[in-house]
Amino acid sequence: MAALVFAPVVLWNAAHGWASFAFQGARAEAAHLHPLAPLATLAGEALFVLPWIWLPMMVVLGMALRRGPLYWRHWLLACLALPPIVVFAVIALWSSQRVLFHWAAPGYLMLFPLLGEWTARSIDSHRVRRTLTGTAAALLVIVAVIAVQVRTDWLHPLVAAFVHGRDPDLEGIDWTSLRRDLAARGLLDRPGLVIGATNWRDAGKIAYALGPHVPVICLNTDARQFGFGTSPDDFVGKDVLIVAPDHADRVTAEYRPFFASIEMLQPAVIRNAGHEMALVGIFLGHRLLAWPPPAA
Repeated sequence: MAALVFAPVVLWNAAHGWASFAFQGARAEAAHLHPLAPLATLAGEALFVLPWIWLPMMVVLGMALRRGPLYWRHWLLACLALPPIVVFAVIALWSSQRVLFHWAAPGYLMLFPLLGEWTARSIDSHRVRRTLTGTAAALLVIVAVIAVQVRTDWLHPLVAAFVHGRDPDLEGIDWTSLRRDLAARGLLDRPGLVIGATNWRDAGKIAYALGPHVPVICLNTDARQFGFGTSPDDFVGKDVLIVAPDHADRVTAEYRPFFASIEMLQPAVIRNAGHEMALVGIFLGHRLLAWPPPAA
């Protein structure tokens, strides 16, 4: 059954040069030893899960492993949890890339039922009940504050005072104001419109904001999922409206070799609750000459 569920992944990779396996495998390429990296990885994961939840999780994991297969439900969850937690911590020892803490999240997901059962058996303990109540209350307050901030930007003066780069709220809002800005200037009415983003993360936000009828391409050799959708190579000879939320000052120099000419237009603005969140560089690349760039 598991093989059937996983079969589409194998079939897709077989048809696309085993791209997923090559990409994920590259994360384990060796650079040099980082002796403390596994501990830092586990500490970061504990911070993500919350330390007072992570520690009893490790306890119930150890209990399940010690009991062995006789208690097969506990054993199954422990066996499913252990590989992601251990593998990513071990890979951090030599990996050429920084191991992100959320990569092991599927393993911790398997431990929640074990922790839930232990908590149910310990619910009469005042310490357990206080921890549950305090954690639930704290999470509700934190989520409420973040949700209201993303919706209304009520902490804008405070965020602006402490954040001098890209506003973190940009990751939590839809960039629909960008669509309104470009539409008001008539840029979305251009015949054969193609939008070019400078990286895959912004390409996703831009594509969602503009809707499915506007083709968005990623003008970056690391295009991730955009490398298997609409290819820039399909638009050679066409004009491309380049949208650059970051490093707009680099666009002309970096992309000039790939266009007949590049024209800088008036920047667009991403807004949230009436506040200006970011200026977005807008450029019109006349006649895409070639993509991808030649290998160095």
